[in-house]
Amino acid sequence: MGEQQRSGQAAVGTSRATLKWAATAVVAGIGLASISAYVGWSNAADWVKRKLVDTAKQQGVILELNDIDVSLSNLHLREARARLEGVEGVTAYLQSIDIGLSQFTPNRIQLGGVILQSVGAPLDLMRAVRAWQSRHPSQAASDALPKPEIKHAKVTWQETINSPPFLELDGVKLTPIAKPYGPIGDDLAMTAEHAEVGTFNLSPMSAALHIELESIEIGLGAIEWNGAALRGGWKNQVNADELHFSFGPLELGPLLAKSGLGTNDKGLAAASIYGGLSVLVPRDAKRPYQGLWALDVKGWTPPHPPELQGFPFGDTTKLEAGFEIDRALTSALFTNVQLISGEFKLKGNAAARGSSLLTSHIKAELKGHIPCTALAGAVAESKLGRAYGNWVGSHARETVQGNVDVTVQIEADSSDFGKAKVVKQIGVGCGLRPLTVQDVLALGLPPMPDADFVRHLGKDLPNWSAQLPPLPSMKLPDLRAPDWLKPKPH
Repeated sequence: MGEQQRSGQAAVGTSRATLKWAATAVVAGIGLASISAYVGWSNAADWVKRKLVDTAKQQGVILELNDIDVSLSNLHLREARARLEGVEGVTAYLQSIDIGLSQFTPNRIQLGGVILQSVGAPLDLMRAVRAWQSRHPSQAASDALPKPEIKHAKVTWQETINSPPFLELDGVKLTPIAKPYGPIGDDLAMTAEHAEVGTFNLSPMSAALHIELESIEIGLGAIEWNGAALRGGWKNQVNADELHFSFGPLELGPLLAKSGLGTNDKGLAAASIYGGLSVLVPRDAKRPYQGLWALDVKGWTPPHPPELQGFPFGDTTKLEAGFEIDRALTSALFTNVQLISGEFKLKGNAAARGSSLLTSHIKAELKGHIPCTALAGAVAESKLGRAYGNWVGSHARETVQGNVDVTVQIEADSSDFGKAKVVKQIGVGCGLRPLTVQDVLALGLPPMPDADFVRHLGKDLPNWSAQLPPLPSMKLPDLRAPDWLKPKPH
């Protein structure tokens, strides 16, 4: 009996020891499994990181990853940096990247805290990016990754790494444009909550972008092309880059007020302005910049005397010229300068030379002539009224010949245009044509005098009361009547 009891106790002790070792084994197994899972996921994270870096490199992007979290449905990357292979000066900093997965295939990409920094000469950067695009064409639609969703983006540009940013856009958003600029290329609408260009604050900013392989167009002031008041762009030409810029219509009064350049000319303040500039930048650094520029001021004509009120100046003044500027930006030559206001036309040349870092000394000479036929009608209308002026103007070709030569010389410094030296020279070469009796009879009779004729004629009549000397005042002596004229008493 005692032996059976002792054997039962031994069996129970053996069972407890077995259970204890079994529990220990289970705990150890779970621990080992956890360690294996951790090591596995760590290895998986490292594998995913290497895979992302290798895939980006195949597409021409140098990707640097700091930290990554991996799950079956999502990849989360933190503190990443990306550069274009072979392009110096363009770097993207990404605070976070979330990649959604479906059967281990990306179906969603979200970028947060994106900073795109560019450093260097704009044309050099543009050519480098274009060369990179030609080396790495876009993927086919079936192989392309999902379009990234950008939560917050910032864009900066500076000429050197030690200089402050000249361009700074914050809160940038890009969306497609409903009406594209052209049949090919990509069109995007861009908005920025904060925009600074140099010392100018343009916040908030809106723009339209059109991107092709050989050209870029930018429209400022709207997210649709038909509402952009300022436009610019770049185009690849043979051995040169073409830059162009156009603006308008812009109200000139508010523009002058914002720039601190006031004007007392009411007509100029109420006018609107259009303009354009096109310049070729040769890739040979020894060749100068060349281009054309034009400016139209609608609603304004140059100041002129009252006698020329009837002259056909039109309602728009146009100024255009070709130019050539050395690569050091110290001197400029303007050729074929034209100032056109209706029938009033001047042509000539101008030159500018830098007198300091921000100022230039300018010399210009413009010449032209006014046909005496047009001048006769204008003067006649100002002196004789509309009816007689029209009659004289309609017969001026038969009665008047010659031109009035006009020369304008300008010398000024851009630091103080108020002290500009302007010399005007006028040479009158008008004369009467020789007329026969038949020619005179063919002219017909002038119109009957009307109130307008009398009013204009009265303006030029001399003030006789002011020009004639006053009558002398004479004091006559008192004369006594003779006695025979005196009345006699009855």
